[in-house]
Amino acid sequence: MVLLFSGCPPPDQAQQQILVSTVHFAWEPEYSDVKLIQSMILMSELRNFADTLLKEKDPEYNSATSVGSMPIVLCGDLNSLPDSGMRTLLSLLVFQSYHL
Repeated sequence: MVLLFSGCPPPDQAQQQILVSTVHFAWEPEYSDVKLIQSMILMSELRNFADTLLKEKDPEYNSATSVGSMPIVLCGDLNSLPDSGMRTLLSLLVFQSYHL
């Protein structure tokens, strides 16, 4: 599920959109590779969704130069330990090969 939230700021302030998503990853501990793939797909889809919204708002928007211009809040049941590859990928945007 994905929700786009736009508050109602005072007229003299710019509006900031926030993308909120919830997820439920696979629970089986032996399938850490599945969770990693699920997180990669999720990140890709959220990025595409945010890019589409930002392009509608500003036709001059360029996703290659405007990385991170829409905050994304990810909620859900990650079914993973804090040191897992999936959690590292989602929090640091880095994947370490020893997680395979």
